[in-house]
This record gives sequence, structure tokens and C-alpha cells, in this order.
Amino acid sequence: MKLRLSHPTVGEIAFPLSDGGQVVLGRRGGSTGVELNWDPKISRRHARVWVEGGRLWIEDLGSRNGTWHQGTRLTGPFQIEPGTRVRVGETGLENAEPLFVTGTKTQTLAGNLRLEDLIDPTDDAELLGAHPASEDLELALEEELQLPDLDGAAPLLDFAAGLEDAPRPTDVAPLPSESALAPAPSTPAPTPPDVRLIDGVVQVVLDDRDALERFWDCDLTKTGVFVPTDVPPDFGQRLSVEVATPDGVLTLSATVVHVVDPAMAAQFGSPSGAGLQVVDIDPAIERRVRDYLDGARPILNATDGDVVDTSRVDIALAASKRLILRVEKNDLYSAIELAPEALQSEVDAKLGEIQSRLSGVTSDLSPPQAARLTPARKCLAQVVETLASPERRLQYDFANGHVFADKRLKAAADRTGPSVAMLRRAWRISHPRQVEQSQQLLRRAFEMRRSRAFDEALTLGKEALAKDPFWMELRRTVETWQALYNRDASAA
Repeated sequence: MKLRLSHPTVGEIAFPLSDGGQVVLGRRGGSTGVELNWDPKISRRHARVWVEGGRLWIEDLGSRNGTWHQGTRLTGPFQIEPGTRVRVGETGLENAEPLFVTGTKTQTLAGNLRLEDLIDPTDDAELLGAHPASEDLELALEEELQLPDLDGAAPLLDFAAGLEDAPRPTDVAPLPSESALAPAPSTPAPTPPDVRLIDGVVQVVLDDRDALERFWDCDLTKTGVFVPTDVPPDFGQRLSVEVATPDGVLTLSATVVHVVDPAMAAQFGSPSGAGLQVVDIDPAIERRVRDYLDGARPILNATDGDVVDTSRVDIALAASKRLILRVEKNDLYSAIELAPEALQSEVDAKLGEIQSRLSGVTSDLSPPQAARLTPARKCLAQVVETLASPERRLQYDFANGHVFADKRLKAAADRTGPSVAMLRRAWRISHPRQVEQSQQLLRRAFEMRRSRAFDEALTLGKEALAKDPFWMELRRTVETWQALYNRDASAA
């Protein structure tokens, strides 16, 4: 069983719960299993979630702001069926198990969400003039929804708005390849490294260069390191990390960012310990590691003066191997050594540099070496086809979680990145299910506003925006609702 949490601040987070297991949701200091510290309306011990007989349940623990389902505050245990959403504070909870529906037809997404789909046109006067504390609410909402003539049934949040001059999704060029845009197929996980805490020093033992590459790319520079121990260090404590390989030792510094004490570990059936985040990686150390992984440095802890000179061919072959491995893992940015936030000009320059590097050694290759380099050229061609096209790159980014909505919208406004129309179109292609969920949440938000549950409406609107972050009309609507809510809260 899998529980999914969603909030505009953090997006979506999912984690599994086994049958018979339970977790308490709350804030730091409440002895909770999952801390929702991003949500200001969460109590220290807000609610508990558990799995019993293959069914997912939730129960409020007497929280101040309650646990809700479709506008009703829950007063006892409630079963969260697949596809059902409840809310704690401002955070949505959803049973992430697949929902199989037969005998029904899913509504199409082809730009047909109109005002009449969201509210009854005969009730618009009630909706727009309902708030007793806001005499000018009708005018504010008319401006917010950009509907000078409600009786004309003009599209409120039409998917086609602003895209008249853009090709429809059916006109978009086909995706470059399934392996490039679809999540990589599951493969057996490699053996985790041996990590121990000895005398206040974290010691990591790795067998070879490939193990260091996995540990560096997937743990040290991204998610961090978990150290199993029965006596976890304190939160915020600074520790030294020694990474030992057959070719030398790498020494880094890390901070404790998460602690799992023995009591909490027993509750979840997991090891106790501490999560560490590596900090302040010196550029010289990072360059040394990269050279070692690329084959340009035979000894990990050698200084620049100790590096043994290797041929261009050996360096190119080592870099080619690394490129192939990362493309096979669908990590295209790591394959070209750039961050997903890189500008298109930086991506283009890097692709050109790699192409030049591979072609520059052609005359020096033996037939076996040329055969080893051929797969790398094919992988590079796949990367070029995906990342050199701004629209295909967006589709790849969104399909693999590289969203950065606020940064992308700012770049669109500054004309330094893809337009809003392109962002919107790529999102619709990559996440049609979330687009549909956003529509459903927005309908419920309007129902809440019509019933004068403005707080509920605002929360649902934010959840809808988190599902469809490039829906600009929705974004403006939520901003207006937030401004009205803040004004009324100040007046109260």
C-alpha cells in the first residue's frame, strides 16, 4: 500500500505502508513518523494512518484544524480508498494504489473545461456576491475570472486559452524514443555500500570505481547518506565522512539532517540511524573525483602533480562508458555533466563539446576501440535528439520530475526560456492524469466557494495548481483567492 502526500510547497511525496503498519503525521517535536513541517496548519500529532487487511485508514488525533474529506470534518476512523483524497491542514493525502474502473468513460482533456462545467450559471450571482465581509467581492471575482459576460458562457479556464497560435498536441513531433522519455525499466539494485559510524567518523567502503560513481552521483551529491547506528548523533551535528576505495580515500564533511531513534525504527520495522547531507564539497575535490571516474586520474587521492598522463583514446573510451551507463539509466543531464536547470545555450554548447571529443579521436582508434565507441555515439545522438529541442527537452524534464515551475515561468516572462504556451503544452503531454485531477479539484473548489467555505476552496485551488502548475488562468485565480482571504483575515 502506498500513501501519497501533496502540497504546493513540496509537490508530491509518496511512501509505502505495509499491512499492519501505521504512521503518525504531525510536526517536529510531536514524536511523529512523518513530519509535515512545511504545513503551518498541522498539529504536533495531527492524525494517524495505518493499513489493516489491505485497506488504508486515517484517524484524526484531536488536531486543531482537523482532518477533512470533501468538506466534511472526520470524527472517527475513515477508509481512504484508491483515488480518494483527504486533507490534513493544507496537505492532501491520497491512496496511491491503482484505481481500476469498468463501465465508465474518462472525460476528454481537449481544452473543454468551461465555466458551465464548474458552476451552475444560474448561481453565479450567489457565488460572486456571497461573502458578507466583502462588498466589492463581485467586482473582484469578475476581474479575477476575466468574465465580463457570464451569460455568454465564455471559457473560464480553457486549456486552449493563449494557445491559439500554437500547434495542438496532435501536431507535436513524436517523442524521440521510449527509452529517453519513459522511466527506465526496473533493474536489480546494486549492493549498497558498507557505511559505519566509528568513533564519530562515518566510514564508507566501496569495492571499485563503478561503486564510487553510483555512490557519488546517487547519494553523496544528491539524497545524502544514511548511517545505521543504535546511538544516532544529534540533529545538526557535523561529521567527517571517509570514503575508502582501492585507489585511495576521499574525506568529506556532512551534517545530520534526519534522525531515526530506536523507538521510531521499531515502529516502522527499519534500522535506527541518521541521515547525513554532504556539505561544502571543494571544487578541487569534485574535479579530482570527476577525473578519476573518467579515467584521467588513476589514483583517487593523487594531487594534480601526481596525475599520470594517459592517452586521449583512453580518456575518450572511459568517458564513453560513463555516457552509456547514464543514458541507460535515463539520466541524460548527468550523462552530459550539467544540471537540469542549465540554460539551453549551455546544453547546446556541452553537446557540441562531447561530439567534438568523440570525433576527435577517430583516427587514433583501433578497430576494437572503434567498436567500443560506436554505442557511445548512438547514446549521444539520443541525448541530442531529446535535449537539443526545447520542446522535447521540456517533455523529458516533466516526465522525470524536473519541473521548477516558478523559475520556468519567470524565464518565460523574461523571454530567456520556453514560452508559457510551450510549457503548458509539454505539461499536458507529460502529465494528462494530473491535468484531469486538477480539473476535478477546481470543480470542487468552486463548489466550496458557492457554499461559502472559502478556506476549503483556497486549499483545493492550491492543490489543483500543484497538479497543473503552468495553468496560468488557474494561477491567477488562486492568487486572487489568496489575496481576498488575506484581506478578510486582516479585517477580522
